[in-house]
Amino acid sequence: MLIKFLMFLVIFTISIFVMKFISNILIAGFIIAFLTVFIFYFLIKKDAKRLKFQIENLKNPSFTQSDEAMFFDENLSLQNSLSELSSDIREVSKKYIKKSAKIKLRNTQLQGILSSISHEFKNPVAVIQASSHTLMNDKNLSDELRSKFIEKITKNSQRIVNLIDRLNLRSADSLSLKKTNFNLYNLALGAKNELLEKYKDREIDIENNEIQIFADEALIKQVLVNLIENALKYSNDKIEICFHDSSILIKDRGAGIEQKDIRLITKKYFKVKNNIQTNSFGLGLYISKQILKMHGFEFIIRSELNKGSVFGFRYLTDSANKEDDE
Repeated sequence: MLIKFLMFLVIFTISIFVMKFISNILIAGFIIAFLTVFIFYFLIKKDAKRLKFQIENLKNPSFTQSDEAMFFDENLSLQNSLSELSSDIREVSKKYIKKSAKIKLRNTQLQGILSSISHEFKNPVAVIQASSHTLMNDKNLSDELRSKFIEKITKNSQRIVNLIDRLNLRSADSLSLKKTNFNLYNLALGAKNELLEKYKDREIDIENNEIQIFADEALIKQVLVNLIENALKYSNDKIEICFHDSSILIKDRGAGIEQKDIRLITKKYFKVKNNIQTNSFGLGLYISKQILKMHGFEFIIRSELNKGSVFGFRYLTDSANKEDDE
């Protein structure tokens, strides 16, 4: 009987121990499962938060992707895709910003050009209107005064024609050349006299040198007018025109041009930033460069700040130019 009791007691004790052991295992398993779920929840939430942050900053050009890796491979793949998308968006954004800046600059330039065109057309039109009004209403004008008013109308009409020609020449690269033999000195002298009608109080010295060249006379005159007028606009002292080493050079003692701007001044619509206000289209030097390029002439630009500038071109003689054409 005692033996049976002892066996029962042992079995009972073992059962209680096993039950406690199983209970502890279940509790531990539950704790482990809870911690595992919590850790996975935390990691998933962390990955999701990181992905959300990247998505929210896709359009931000200054945003840089984090090097911190995702815990889950699927999220890592999504993160890489977002990084590529973000990079693509930033590239497109940069191009858009750059293009937008160019459009804004061009609009500003066009506004300035329209303002210049309006200003330059107003003066000759006003003179023509005033002169025409006087001729029509004053019947007692002497023949001498009548001739002067007619001359004013003619000259200012020619100014308008010249302005239109300057605007048409903005596409000088599409022009065809009509080459003839002519005297370059006489052409420069004509350009000088034409400009002195406008700049009456200025002085232009020209070296007498009988040079014959074979080129488009009308276009080369336009180049000379552009270069001489450019010198007159940007300086107040005497302008010198000289011939040297198969070149014609227009020298001024103006403010000069910064070295960084020299390569830009022949760009369409570019105007040097200085204290001198001009109603320029920003086309003169661009047109001149295009015309000279068509002829195969070398455009010469030299300048030094506070000392002045030299503009001109190296030409071919009439015989050399004819040989090149052949």
